Amino acid sequence: MKNVEVENRTRPESIQIEMVARVQGIIFDVDGTVYDQNALRWRMIRRIVAAHWTRPTKGVRVVRALQAYRQAHEELRNQDFSADLQLAAAAVKCGYGVAEVRMAVNQWFEQAPLDLLPRCVPSEVPEFLQLLSELRIRCGVFSDYPAEAKLSAMGLNRFFGHVLSASEIGRQKPDPTGILTLARAMGVAPEFTLCIGDRTIDLEAAARAGMQGVLVQGGNSYSILYRRFASRRRQQAS
Repeated sequence: MKNVEVENRTRPESIQIEMVARVQGIIFDVDGTVYDQNALRWRMIRRIVAAHWTRPTKGVRVVRALQAYRQAHEELRNQDFSADLQLAAAAVKCGYGVAEVRMAVNQWFEQAPLDLLPRCVPSEVPEFLQLLSELRIRCGVFSDYPAEAKLSAMGLNRFFGHVLSASEIGRQKPDPTGILTLARAMGVAPEFTLCIGDRTIDLEAAARAGMQGVLVQGGNSYSILYRRFASRRRQQAS
């Protein structure tokens, strides 16, 4: 019940105009935040099945390697983190060699989704980012996984001055080190920083960093955020 109450207090519609007026920088999560992760996963499942239609055993190994890779990522939260540690842990979980896991991750986790991503971005996301640019609000990304290629594929990289991932910092959310490092690079104090994500770990990281956190879910959340920040533009113009 407590988590439900926390999430209700951190939905976009809960943001007060006074808080919007104080925001100087916004830190975004990527996966599930700026694109629909479920939509991408369904498209990727169909792509993997089609690619291994005549070699189902190989396809099963790919899927197991990717599942182990994601699970290893979650299990390494709240401790030192690196891409190599994640690969090694995933290899142990699925029983395959590190080289095989790395190949599956590179092909199916990092490269194959890129051309599908633009179709998974709600139209409200670039509209909101454009508004933030016009308001001169600095934007950055701190993501679980490297995000530069994804942002470029979605055509959103121009909106973000700084992009960091957990492997570059050595710690994952909810540890606040990553978003604090990013805020410093952006030149924005924590109390003037808003974090936008899609999971409670994003909120926890924000709270531990002394920042405001907001959960989003789909285009409607961004429509609400757009209206809140558009009011700031009207106030500046008056």
